[in-house]
Amino acid sequence: MGNWQGNRYTANPDIRQMMKEYHVTQPQLAKECRLRINRLNDILKHDMSDELRIAIKDTIKQIDKDGKVITTPDRDSLVAVQTPQGVRVREYLSAANNADDISVFTDDMSVMESAGHFVYTVEGSYKNIKITTPEDVLSAEVFLGEDI
Repeated sequence: MGNWQGNRYTANPDIRQMMKEYHVTQPQLAKECRLRINRLNDILKHDMSDELRIAIKDTIKQIDKDGKVITTPDRDSLVAVQTPQGVRVREYLSAANNADDISVFTDDMSVMESAGHFVYTVEGSYKNIKITTPEDVLSAEVFLGEDI
């Protein structure tokens, strides 16, 4: 995608209008998810940035440093976001280069949000998983065994 030189982000020369973030840790995308990626591309024709989303299944708790529950957010307003995420290169580079501390961001869309850009979401798929734990590998094996 690009790299950091000092405190500035530069895109690879082969990236033109848009860039996509694909994690090599993801299994082959389900057919339904590929259709949603096409929708992301459609959104990028009119808006600056977008990402896939899935509904939260779990109850989420916000806790303090001692583990005491502070609040339980309304699940209807929460989503988990997935890759790929899409963004227009010029706007992303501007947002990243103007950020005070790029290390505080957890994903590219957080950079865009901090710069005041709207980020739109498109429904993703529970089969579009990020593999970070041994349990994720088991899930991926199940999905890869299906007709995806």
